[in-house]
Amino acid sequence: MDNPVLFVCKDPGGMNGIVPVYDAWVKGGGDAVLIANGKAAELLQQQPWPRPFRWYPTAVSAFAGIPNPAALVTSMCSNGGIGRDLVPLLRGRCPTVALQDFWGGALTNSWRDPECRPDSIVVNDAVGADIVARAWPDMNRTRIVVLGYPALDRYADLDVAALGTQVRTQLGIGADEIVVLYAGQLERTGEMLEEVVAALEAIGKSVCLLPRMHPRMVNDAPEEVARCAAALRQFRVGRIIDSTACTTDACVAAVTVVVSMYSTVLVEAAAVRKPAIAVLYPAVADDFQKSTGGTMDDFPLVLLDACQKSTDRWSLKKALEWAFDGAIEAWRRPAQERAFHLDGKNAERVAAFVRSLVR
Repeated sequence: MDNPVLFVCKDPGGMNGIVPVYDAWVKGGGDAVLIANGKAAELLQQQPWPRPFRWYPTAVSAFAGIPNPAALVTSMCSNGGIGRDLVPLLRGRCPTVALQDFWGGALTNSWRDPECRPDSIVVNDAVGADIVARAWPDMNRTRIVVLGYPALDRYADLDVAALGTQVRTQLGIGADEIVVLYAGQLERTGEMLEEVVAALEAIGKSVCLLPRMHPRMVNDAPEEVARCAAALRQFRVGRIIDSTACTTDACVAAVTVVVSMYSTVLVEAAAVRKPAIAVLYPAVADDFQKSTGGTMDDFPLVLLDACQKSTDRWSLKKALEWAFDGAIEAWRRPAQERAFHLDGKNAERVAAFVRSLVR
């Protein structure tokens, strides 16, 4: 493989987007090298069907190891990483493509330097394209390509009801029990978990609570660990379920509602037509806007009407009650279906786009 296409990822979200495109490229007979660092490298080794990948400490060492790739396809992970740093090294040598796994991810912080601008960027939808255009006004709009999120392809043929039943059985949860999945992030995870617990206590219904913490929280936000544990000790209106034996997407299939701040797990919930609540208290909303450099007025899933928004404890309590009685599903499902048309071909479309550049 003298001229393979490089597929690069570092974080879990980036890996979930890049790996399906890598698979589609290889399935189509293309030469490819998967490069993984950080949490992605660890997770790839745990996959049921491990994929060969290379680990390099820096972009310079990766460039030295594979100096003449046919193209670069990289995720846009936290703090840039090898994928971002390869872009200027490969400029003029081969096409470079960045893949967004979330609206606006890293555009105005880790990837704000114009030196790191890829030749093209792939987004999920028109909302994502508009966000890129605002964040990178110097980028020609024709280089912003709407092809869908490859990470969502795995849901195309998923029997959500059957998987949900299987997971509930595995976790000892009854078919009629209310299940709330709280998906943590990094900053404010403990604070917002306290709010969710308080809202559930105020409602008073017996529920099964599935706390799912961010894989990087222990290392990147260790102060949140103790606060989350303290919040869970205050939960008295049901059971806390240890769901570590199941994947997050499997858990999503089993729940009544998914609650988070602005995690990608909310996107997964919307993709499989589950009620989703974005907990966007003023401080959280401010964090979100700062993290996206002011390119978004609100969380895109809210703008798409695909999830419910809570801005204080009262509205969080009401949203949970609406989720429990089926109102959120009735209100938001049509928008979820419009926002995420799942045909299982997003990765193929990205691979075909890369192929058009290589030729």
